[in-house]
Amino acid sequence: MFGLIPEWIVHILALVVVGRICGPHLVRGLGLHRYRHSVCGGPSDLSPLESSSTYADYYQQLVELGFVPLGIFREEVLWHKGNKEFTFCHPEHDCRAAVYCLAGGDARVALTSDFTDDVLARTLNYDGGNTIADDFVMLREPTNNMRKLLETHLENRDRFLQAGYALRPVETLKDWGQAEARAFFQPIPYRDYLDCERMIAVTFAGTLGILGSIGALGLMKWQENFQEVGYLHALSWSVIALTTVIFLYLKFAISRELDEMSAYQSDCDGAMDGSCAPA
Repeated sequence: MFGLIPEWIVHILALVVVGRICGPHLVRGLGLHRYRHSVCGGPSDLSPLESSSTYADYYQQLVELGFVPLGIFREEVLWHKGNKEFTFCHPEHDCRAAVYCLAGGDARVALTSDFTDDVLARTLNYDGGNTIADDFVMLREPTNNMRKLLETHLENRDRFLQAGYALRPVETLKDWGQAEARAFFQPIPYRDYLDCERMIAVTFAGTLGILGSIGALGLMKWQENFQEVGYLHALSWSVIALTTVIFLYLKFAISRELDEMSAYQSDCDGAMDGSCAPA
């Protein structure tokens, strides 16, 4: 059966599916990301649907601390829609909060204060490394307690206030979009973003190469057809099968976002101006 398909077609198909998985990350890692952002919903879309969800808990805590719901914001790059961020601002502290999901995981929270000269202070509520530089500080405080996270963030922010930098207030989603665009291109996080995209591309390629080779040897051992067509032919079929599984997993198994935990229904329902307009 497998031998009936010309070998050159199988090789081309294998290269296409590998390119579909690795190519977008590599292209973005080279700086060709076409960053943009959009507004996809207003304050009412942030209302939790399930009182028992992690998102509902974060929403309630943030509102009690004085954060005001702004709406739904989405960052997009080439070949990737990006995650929706459920956004809040704090008029008194001039800081902003985002609640979002990464790779279908639990809701996460990021608090950010924006300063003049593109200086940025950010505090996250989940584990990972800290970054401290002259114009960018990102600290992590693994906690579900938003009051504790805010206290840590205000301490984080104060180092720049004491250095004489002035806060940039964020009061609308338009302000948010401008602030997040500056944050995306801030040198340190931007460099980390490019490094991460390149690393993902290399990791996918290496994983497909190793597992594809193992699969090819297995096919040749257990299937007489593959013994006849040769190793490279078996390798291509193995890579095609693995890439298809990875693609389906990325597409469906980790696609969960905050939509199912809030009043948000679709990309344009409830949008502030009736459409998904650029912020």
